[in-house]
Amino acid sequence: MDSIRENGRARTTGIAGLIDDLEKLRELSPENMHLRIEEELSRVREGCLYLGVVGQFKRGKSSLVNALIEDDLLPTGILPVTSVVTLVRFGEPLSIDVVFEDGRRTAVSRADLPAFTTERGNPGNVKAVRYVDVRHPARFLSGGLVLIDTPGVGSLFASNSAVARAFVPRIDAAVFVLSADPPITETEDAYLAEILRHTQHVFFVLNKADMLTPREREESLAYLRSVLRARLPDGDPAVFPVTSRFSHGGGGENQGIHRLREELAGVSVKDGKNIVLDQAVRRFHALCRDAHFGYRLELRAMSMPIEQLRERMAAFENALSELARDRKRFRHLLSGETGDITRWIESQALVWKEKVTERLGRRLTAVASSLAHAPAADIQGKLAQTLAAELPVLFEEERREFEPILKRKYVEMVGWFATSLSERIERLKRETAELFDLPVEQTVPIPRPNWDISLTYKTEDDPLFLEIDIRRIGSRFLPRRLALRSALRAVMDRMERSVERASGNLRSLAVTELETSVRSFLKELDTRVDEVANGLEEAIRSAAVRRTEAEETIAPRLEDLRRRIRELDALCTG
Repeated sequence: MDSIRENGRARTTGIAGLIDDLEKLRELSPENMHLRIEEELSRVREGCLYLGVVGQFKRGKSSLVNALIEDDLLPTGILPVTSVVTLVRFGEPLSIDVVFEDGRRTAVSRADLPAFTTERGNPGNVKAVRYVDVRHPARFLSGGLVLIDTPGVGSLFASNSAVARAFVPRIDAAVFVLSADPPITETEDAYLAEILRHTQHVFFVLNKADMLTPREREESLAYLRSVLRARLPDGDPAVFPVTSRFSHGGGGENQGIHRLREELAGVSVKDGKNIVLDQAVRRFHALCRDAHFGYRLELRAMSMPIEQLRERMAAFENALSELARDRKRFRHLLSGETGDITRWIESQALVWKEKVTERLGRRLTAVASSLAHAPAADIQGKLAQTLAAELPVLFEEERREFEPILKRKYVEMVGWFATSLSERIERLKRETAELFDLPVEQTVPIPRPNWDISLTYKTEDDPLFLEIDIRRIGSRFLPRRLALRSALRAVMDRMERSVERASGNLRSLAVTELETSVRSFLKELDTRVDEVANGLEEAIRSAAVRRTEAEETIAPRLEDLRRRIRELDALCTG
């Protein structure tokens, strides 16, 4: 929409002028936009700086919020925990309200918070929580700062990624939480690009910096800053290294948190009002564009001769059908590619079994030779200890070699599909624009996903599996040579079973992780495609329904649409 551009009008007239503009926009906009405009009006009147704590899953976002407010309030854990957005603002005493999608608000205790905000307590947000509103007495927040804890992106829970991305346009500034290992992933790079489309005010936290040596820390920070300089408009990233475990004492290990808290509080006091206003103006123009596009689409469809409209509708339906066929074809191709990787995993399991059996057999034979003069009662115990110690080490070596290859194969596979489907969505929008002679903004590309896997498995279910009392089989009474041979044969038999089980465990885990990740990826693809396709279809069908009404009904509506478009142009361009 070329006629509506972001400019300095609202900035020069200040908050009061922007409130007036939003109220006028509410009068002019379709009814289905009124809730969004009401929320924006409420935010502008409140004047708080909304600071989103964002990043990939398992980066410590909730822990960081807890450290900043010096209270272990938000649930944390090793697995992806956060499933809905939580707003933490200043207020005394502590209060927690759960706001549902239907507008209801329910006060809950801090003990009940996990039941609404975590994946375990509220999987996939089945309780339809819109967000959680926390009032907290932390003085750090008293200057008008609102911390927003968001779900992490990139986990197996596709709904969490969708929630996080949907909230990004509503933040004024962001704290992007990264990890020292690795400093930044492909998923994080794509997510950062998405955030920078909505705000230029981004602070970076490098978590787990204490896990690095001083030299490694400097190298990690230098690398991270070099990557971020290429992404940021001003090229000067603010990076705060912090420890992997936040605490609320005054020790030196918390200096990173202290510096970050001081920086954020300073920005809130010094520049907060300007940032809030700039971001509110940006969202105001986004609302204008949405209202303008909907009216122009309806006007264009209603202005067409009915036969021409039917032809365009039929062409659009064909485009949707073609998109559905392409999606089915993509799924079929992805299933085939996934099968290829699964078969590769199966072949690797045979390699693990052969390599580990051969290496471990040599090791046990060598140990047995060294026990030629040991007491018979000690022989099997020594061999058992060797097997118990060596088996996990050898499989860990295989896992470390296997994981990065599996990750590369997965990322290459789904990356192609993400790129192809992004191009397919853009094609649908171009076709729609040509059919109805309307400009259509470019869709945010589907990010090429990363896969931060770590296969955790057991080499044996029972840690005491080798404590075989050889006295029960009379080995203590055998000559030492026969006892040694008997013990080695028993441990070798056990080794083969253990290697078989460990290979199967690792193979099964890898296949399960692959299949679960592919399902999650498909869900996210479907969500992104449906957002675009359904939005276009709804707007066009609504206009088509109006077009079939009687002429005496259409004429006033056409005039009303033209009036609203003119007034929107005047309001949004100043």
